Amino acid sequence: EDDSYASYGYSMSTVEANNIETALTSAISYVTSSKIKKAAFITGHSNNDFSETYRKLLETNNYEVEVISDALVNKISDEYDALFIVAPTTDFIDTELDAIAKFLDNDGKYEKGLVLFADATAPYLPNLYSYLEQWGISVGEGILFETDSTNFIPDEPTTLGSYVASEDSITKGISTCITGYNVPIKAMFEEENTYKVTSLISTPETTVNAPVGTPNNWTGAGEYKGANYSTVIQSERMTYDKDNVEINNYVFALSSVEFIYSEYAEMAQISNKDIAFAVAERAVGA
Repeated sequence: EDDSYASYGYSMSTVEANNIETALTSAISYVTSSKIKKAAFITGHSNNDFSETYRKLLETNNYEVEVISDALVNKISDEYDALFIVAPTTDFIDTELDAIAKFLDNDGKYEKGLVLFADATAPYLPNLYSYLEQWGISVGEGILFETDSTNFIPDEPTTLGSYVASEDSITKGISTCITGYNVPIKAMFEEENTYKVTSLISTPETTVNAPVGTPNNWTGAGEYKGANYSTVIQSERMTYDKDNVEINNYVFALSSVEFIYSEYAEMAQISNKDIAFAVAERAVGA
């Protein structure tokens, strides 16, 4: 509500965001889906839990959601369809990564998923990121900084727009995503062995990878080369079962927690929540 004209006897209200479309889509999904999808959120490695709103979105779309808050995760139930790690701030040890790998392998049956939302304010996590490299996903140090003033929020070049990079059913209907605190992530290859890695959403090539802690008034961008940086990456692993039927599973990396935790995630005209939900659907095999 804007009271600028209160002295003239009236005020003006503008709708900045609404939940009608999300609620309607959720209702349709709920009544048409016969599968109860089970998601587990690993929160014990995060100083802050930014996932509550996202979890509620999944729950309204026929998901059973559980939180694994243990500081040390030794075993992950195969009852879950997908794991979600949101803004981790402490690294995973080898036994935890072995548990995640065992969960995704699912005794050779696959059909499990993993989704990571990164956060540029968090420390670099070499163990977790080394594991993601096995899936062809490279996570770098730094924060994305946009040099084109038409593609960032005024006075906030670290809060920038990213756009569809690959035509896929998962990106159908996706328009602009707006996120800050983006970690530089890239696909290491397109296809290798049984893996296929796709950049689904990416920035324009006017984006640079700035040093950790770079402020919005940073003036050193001219010394860096701009490039397209992914903000959503999908890695698919595919094989065949004993009946020669194709089976697969997916690992996703999203460059920022602001896909699900920010004012932009609540704006109907911005696609943050749309792509985050679409990623979840594919990760659980819906």
